[in-house]
Amino acid sequence: MYGSPIASAGIIYVDKIAETGNCYWVSPWHVNAWRYARDDCYLSFAELLIIDSENERRIVREVLVQNLDIYNRLTDVLWVGISRDYYSYVWSTVEDELLDEGFAPWAVGRPSGHQYRTCGSIRKYDVHYYDDFCFSDIYDTRYYSELHSTHFVCKKRVVSELLRYT
Repeated sequence: MYGSPIASAGIIYVDKIAETGNCYWVSPWHVNAWRYARDDCYLSFAELLIIDSENERRIVREVLVQNLDIYNRLTDVLWVGISRDYYSYVWSTVEDELLDEGFAPWAVGRPSGHQYRTCGSIRKYDVHYYDDFCFSDIYDTRYYSELHSTHFVCKKRVVSELLRYT
């Protein structure tokens, strides 16, 4: 088991500094656009989740399932910190790093190459990257019905912050 989640007001917060150098939290509220999730993390001095290794992917999965009461209330889709340039089809992180230059745990068959799927998500039961629409409530459900208003995962890189000031 990894750390003890703090589950106040429906938020999952886990200190994983020893294993990954990061802290994680899952939003207790839904947002209907990727940019609102990104901005919310930013206002908390964090970023939307970027999965840097297979070990971190496994830890995030365990964080999500540790508290089943909260897990069962989460949407299946969770926004994460990757997006694609609409014109060049190049995927990058919220830290402006190209996704193809590092670890990128895409789900099978993803990215799909769909013109309008330009924002990243994971599934709470899977924790692999998916390409999704950036606005979850404006597209015709004939084309995409599983994404409505969704939760999101923030990540704070604590170790890098500490090293900056030493």
